[in-house]
Amino acid sequence: MSNTFLNRLTNTISTEKLEQICLEHLSTPYSTGIYIGLEGGNGCGKTTQKEFLGKYFKEKKLNVIYTFEPGGDDIANDIRKVVQVNEYNISMSSLTNVLLYASSRSQTTNTLIEEQLKKKGVCISDRTYVSSIAFQHYGQGVPLNIVLMINAIAVGEVVPDIIINLDIDPRVGITRCSKDERDKWEEEDLNFHDKIRQGYLDISKKLSNMYNVDASGSIEQVKSQIIRLIESNESLMKKINNYTLGL
Repeated sequence: MSNTFLNRLTNTISTEKLEQICLEHLSTPYSTGIYIGLEGGNGCGKTTQKEFLGKYFKEKKLNVIYTFEPGGDDIANDIRKVVQVNEYNISMSSLTNVLLYASSRSQTTNTLIEEQLKKKGVCISDRTYVSSIAFQHYGQGVPLNIVLMINAIAVGEVVPDIIINLDIDPRVGITRCSKDERDKWEEEDLNFHDKIRQGYLDISKKLSNMYNVDASGSIEQVKSQIIRLIESNESLMKKINNYTLGL
């Protein structure tokens, strides 16, 4: 991969400054609606907790939609079919992975997520741009500034209020994944998954809207941690209370 363009860009603005700008952007929540992102390594329990969170918001009489990445609408789902599988005779480059995931993310953001948030609704997403940071930067070695810049462009202003990383030892998580329907990432070795786990923990220190939850406990224990995290977030609770009151 040629770095000529990137070198020219970083001669104008330092790599550190570019990363800082992107991180600040990707930490600034969308102004309306409630957008929750669930993250973590394979088998951490995102799907289960997504359902519990939806019930929590529905009990407050809020409209809830669920989405996932990559995917969400017909176009994004077709991108998923290409980027998640391991059926090609040639390997997919790490940068191609970044661009395809960002394309799917941009599509879903524009057709589903932003429309829901404009109506002061709730969107709960199984994965966000943080997955690209974890898998493509920490896992595959794509420079952080490239991953951040591409994804900042892809999502625009539509940034989650809170991103919750369900942290679990990959040796436990991978056993929860179906052996018959594993995608290309689930087929990677434990060394790769250890990098992903550490990547999530590292990036959570740089994104002010991202938090870690210990996902090694029971489903109820993890659920309780997530609810406590949400209810301790002052700005998020202000939105929730206002929308519950119809404000």
